[in-house]
Amino acid sequence: MFDSIRKKHIQKACDKAICAIAAGDTDALEVIHDLMGHEIFSVVLQIVGSQTDADDVYQEVMLTILQSADQYTPGTNAKAWILKIARSRATDLLRRQRQHLPLEEVEYLLLQDDGITEAVESMSVSDAMKTLSSDDRLILSLKLHSGLKLREIAEVMSMTDSAVEKRYERAIEKLRKILK
Repeated sequence: MFDSIRKKHIQKACDKAICAIAAGDTDALEVIHDLMGHEIFSVVLQIVGSQTDADDVYQEVMLTILQSADQYTPGTNAKAWILKIARSRATDLLRRQRQHLPLEEVEYLLLQDDGITEAVESMSVSDAMKTLSSDDRLILSLKLHSGLKLREIAEVMSMTDSAVEKRYERAIEKLRKILK
């Protein structure tokens, strides 16, 4: 219950902060940094794989929020809007660098899902994650680490709700089979 209250608080506070930024209050960016900074950085790091690159992209995300706040529709999903910017900026960096997505150790993410804990004995989760596409890894990260709902992930990734749901279910099922 506390977690859902906290999520609603973050959502409302970010919505209010983006609106304030759009109205010219650049200090409101601090609210987004305080409430979502870790989550933004985690998503970016998951995509770019390098602490240094993630630091640079994080700064680009904050700058983009400042520059694009007037494009946000108040009352919509502020968290998804912010994470979509983060994903976009991280992907832009990868395109500029023309490199493949490196894998980060994410065992703790999958251990939160039912039934996977026992399977870790036969194969490491990070090895199993390498069998998934980069989009599937990001879907798992956004769901398990960031706590986004599938419809929010769909918004972040510019996919349909059903496509995200199917990819999430297939990725979990694939990992279960590999890890047995």
